[in-house]
Amino acid sequence: MANEYIVPKVAQYVVHGTYGGKNIANVVSFEINTTGSTMSRNDAIEAMGGILLNNWHTGILPLLVPQYTAQRVSWMDLAASDGIIGERTTSGGHTWPTNGGNATAAMAGNVAVLVTKNLSASRGARRGRFYIGGIGEGVNDTFVPNTMQGSVQTTWQTAWTSFLGNVNQTDAILGANYQSWMVVTHVLTRHAPIGDAPIGTPATGEGKRVSSLTVQSTLATQRRRLR
Repeated sequence: MANEYIVPKVAQYVVHGTYGGKNIANVVSFEINTTGSTMSRNDAIEAMGGILLNNWHTGILPLLVPQYTAQRVSWMDLAASDGIIGERTTSGGHTWPTNGGNATAAMAGNVAVLVTKNLSASRGARRGRFYIGGIGEGVNDTFVPNTMQGSVQTTWQTAWTSFLGNVNQTDAILGANYQSWMVVTHVLTRHAPIGDAPIGTPATGEGKRVSSLTVQSTLATQRRRLR
């Protein structure tokens, strides 16, 4: 099926997981530049899937309880209507499915940690976000309901800051390398509405680079995403 949403230079990835019998999908997009590289765009997109899997495995899985299982990373190239799709479950010695590594009591599946994707030079543009389910009860502050413990928030913030730095391949461009930046996509134009739909589906968009990731102190909910 042809992609009807075109975002130049951008490939969209999904980290697929399960928690309590429910599917969890975390979406993240990257601007990928192969200018000056001997690597094809298709190969760079697949390699980026491996970078994402590696860093989710080493940086994010240790924060999550064993009842969360990372399943696979999938992708679609949004830069063309016939952009490649694919998925992988192995990279850098890691093989999925793999469970989280934080052996604490599991929290209800509708509770999540909100990680905000902050943008630079983006007046009027909406920030992106991750809703991270599969968290332990130790995340919650005993004395301030619905809030992360300060020390836990610091641990999470360090992990997500490192994650962003590791997936951004901004210093690799020559030879068999490529450049990548995490981005948030924004719709520029839409297709004509069909039937009684008030607006049409997205037609074209742009990717705005993420400048930082912020772990919010207030716990969030992903109930609608689980149902």
